[in-house]
Amino acid sequence: MDAVVRAGRRGPRVRRALRRQVPAAPAPAPEHRVERAVFDEDADLWRVATTGGEITARFVVSAVGPLDQPKNPDIPGIDDFAGTVLHTARWDHGHDVAGERVAVIGTGASGLQVIPELAGKAAHLDVYQRTPIWVFPKVDFAIPTPVRALFRIAPPVQRLVRLVTAAASEVIMVLGIVHYSKVPFLVRAVEALCRAHLRRQVPDRALRRALTPRYGFGCKRPSFSNRYFPTFMRDDVDLVTTPIDRVTPKGIVTADGREREIDTLVLATGFKILELGAMPPFPVVGLDGVELGAYWDEHRYQTYEGLSVPQAPNFWLMNGPYTVTGASWFSIIEAGATHAVRCIAEARRRRATRMTVKRGPHDAFTRDMRRRMRGTILAQPSCARSNSYYFDRHGDAPTSGRSPGCTCGGAPAPSTWTTTPMDHEVAIVGAGFSGLGIAIELKRHGLDDFVIVDQRADIGGVWLANTYPGIAVDIPSASYSFSYEPNPDWSRVFAPGAELKRYADHCADKYGLRPHLRLGTRVERARWDEAARLWRLATPSGEITARFLITANGVLHQPKRPDIPGLDDFAGKVMHTAEWDASHDLSGRRVGLIGTGASALQVIPRIAAEVGRLHVYQRTAIWVAPKPDFRVPRPVRRLFRAVPATQRAVRAVTNAVVELFLVTGITQNRRYPFVVRVIERVCRAHLRRQVPDPELRRALTPTYGFGCKRPSMSSTYYPAFLRGNVELVTAGIERITPKGVRTADGREQEFDTLILGTGFKVIEPDNLPPYPITGRDGVDLGEHWARERYHAYEGTSVPQAPNLWMLMGPYSFTGYSWFGMIEYQSTHVLRCLTEARRRGATRVQVRQEADDRFFRDMLRRAKERPSTTTTARRPTATTSTPQATRPSCAPPRPSRRSGGPAGSAWTTTRSPAERPSKGRPWPSSVSPASPSPPPEPRTSRPRRRSSRSPSSRSRTTPRRGSSATARPNWPSASP
Repeated sequence: MDAVVRAGRRGPRVRRALRRQVPAAPAPAPEHRVERAVFDEDADLWRVATTGGEITARFVVSAVGPLDQPKNPDIPGIDDFAGTVLHTARWDHGHDVAGERVAVIGTGASGLQVIPELAGKAAHLDVYQRTPIWVFPKVDFAIPTPVRALFRIAPPVQRLVRLVTAAASEVIMVLGIVHYSKVPFLVRAVEALCRAHLRRQVPDRALRRALTPRYGFGCKRPSFSNRYFPTFMRDDVDLVTTPIDRVTPKGIVTADGREREIDTLVLATGFKILELGAMPPFPVVGLDGVELGAYWDEHRYQTYEGLSVPQAPNFWLMNGPYTVTGASWFSIIEAGATHAVRCIAEARRRRATRMTVKRGPHDAFTRDMRRRMRGTILAQPSCARSNSYYFDRHGDAPTSGRSPGCTCGGAPAPSTWTTTPMDHEVAIVGAGFSGLGIAIELKRHGLDDFVIVDQRADIGGVWLANTYPGIAVDIPSASYSFSYEPNPDWSRVFAPGAELKRYADHCADKYGLRPHLRLGTRVERARWDEAARLWRLATPSGEITARFLITANGVLHQPKRPDIPGLDDFAGKVMHTAEWDASHDLSGRRVGLIGTGASALQVIPRIAAEVGRLHVYQRTAIWVAPKPDFRVPRPVRRLFRAVPATQRAVRAVTNAVVELFLVTGITQNRRYPFVVRVIERVCRAHLRRQVPDPELRRALTPTYGFGCKRPSMSSTYYPAFLRGNVELVTAGIERITPKGVRTADGREQEFDTLILGTGFKVIEPDNLPPYPITGRDGVDLGEHWARERYHAYEGTSVPQAPNLWMLMGPYSFTGYSWFGMIEYQSTHVLRCLTEARRRGATRVQVRQEADDRFFRDMLRRAKERPSTTTTARRPTATTSTPQATRPSCAPPRPSRRSGGPAGSAWTTTRSPAERPSKGRPWPSSVSPASPSPPPEPRTSRPRRRSSRSPSSRSRTTPRRGSSATARPNWPSASP
């Protein structure tokens, strides 16, 4: 059976029960703005979308007052005004009007208060009046201290005063306005009092005539003042009653063609009251997808007791249609609160999960209110001249109400409270520095509903997994850290790996990330659920759902084993540098090391003195620059800690060096070819100084241009090959035997241990993406890239995967510091997330034409890099120019993908449950006048056109044309 409640009058028992059963809800954070409320009919609860995330509640009480949304006048040219524009409801206290020419548009209650204040400061004040206002004399004076003391010690005295003032308000507002037809003489008496007040203060007849209302008292909101009328007697104040034609950049032009120049324009034009978007103050989607505002706009405003509507169960409006009675505002609040509280208390007593006002009582109440309206002052013909916000577009004035008492219908009697599982708003996969960096940015922007998933048992990413001897960062430590979290305790210029792991722990602890960690959880697959507008992550321990997915696995997390026959048949110990076995003793052993990349470059010098014999198998030589690595003295570290600006200065220098080497020299090679030539000369000179043997030096000299392959820095790598127990092998490996390695020349060398310094899988199908990702229409991202080549808009997003961002995706690397790229991409992602939350969007998706355009641009820019560089065999006769004929870096192939027209990048859509089936539908597009996303904090780096990372347009104006916003890209800073 249905739980039906007749909410009549209840005594102290109900109030005591309510106090026991309904705990006070905590005040919401001020930055959490409600964007919409949707009733979930399956769960019998409301889902309230806010800028701080979704809130679910069984009951919703909308207590947003009617004076919440300022109303700007519909006057042509107001946006073109070159001076300062202020609205009384959004006053800028930092703006000083002293000595300025000021114009005030509007003479309502706000204008009545602000005009006397401005008149004493401005050089000249123009007041533009469309409709005069009824003004009472204001009995206002300071309450003597003894009287206040009396109120404190004898509260009944203050209650008596309250009773008298409430009675005066009731006589004037309720009897005179609501019951006008019964006591019309009361309104005439009030009007006579207001005219007498005007005559006393304004002796000029012409001015007095302009300030006299030509409509009945109560048609428009009246007010009290003793200073308003005298203001117009000042020589520096003009009352303008001629209608405004337009606003120009310099001032205001009236209908008579006269223009008055001003410096500041003040809008005292009131608030949106009975307008779509103002009542209700946010989109409310009730039963059957009915959007309440659109329904009212079409069918006229109507509520039961000014509080409830049949289309919205469990929902009350404290300031709804037909709820204002003219009495004290607090009396109206208390009456509405009593009504809502009775309904909620009875629902809890009956364990009902749904409370809906019946259609019959609702329609009867609406008919009664419209009947009553015929006897109010608002039904008189004179009100047509009042320009009052009391009236809606249908001509109704839903301002009358009566004492509450409702009939509410609910769910079956033996109902229980139900809870619906809440999804994480953001899922971050990866707990290395990329994952920690984006998580910190989420925290700093107040987005706390996220989870960090990582398959390892601890945080740190590559610095947790890699523990081989000699591991260290090959970027100066001052640059290898978050710009907002410098570490003054680096022990060396190039910090060892263990310190990087400690730095990761420090960041996680300082920014409170550990409660968000879900370690030891491997993501096996990610699938986009189109119906629910969220991602479903499959893990061995269960499914994780999130609205947005950020892959932050990095690129150096899957070791790459060489494709050499017989590797699995080797009888000795096989170790990859990324899977180092510290328990394995290399002392005196015969060791073979395959690879001479960045990891091997650090391992070789450390183990050369320990092993019995070391053979290094080199396929491609690496460019090696001298490494100015030394211990940072304690006094310097103390200086960094005491004066952080000194460390920032050092960081600026190291950033400049990295930029010179990697960004300018590589991505801007065609513009600055001499930079690469200088770097190559430095590296060759370093090799000559450390390796005197010409043959060995020739074998260690790269035969490709600097930047085609990842370079590195070391001052101990080359000297290791001068040791008697170290041999460099450049012959190709034919196969690996159970005992050792056989090269193409037929020579076989036996080993006890084989070390694989062969790097990581980076641009390979099973690493990018790091796990199967199935986007919309069942598209597997890895398979899609295999067919269409790697590409991602701004290096982070693809059209096939909504709500997905990849940190360090295709075309995201610029050569700059790893932490710099993390911060720029995080800023890009945060802008997208913030705008999606602000708009209540459930899907953010890059458009295909924008993705195609970006990909073509990347292919074009790739030609500026060192793709045609040659190096002679003899180091002394080396040339390295873009005009060389033999390519040493493979250039990219032309695009096979068709490109679309220039357009915007982001699309936000709403789920079907959020689209109303009746009334005004959700907009599918927003005009170019839509507001741009809120600005993000900028970094100090200037914008460059050297490369395009996911953050490469941070200083540019985002392109227009999105269906979500007129400024769709929301990019971050450019490295």
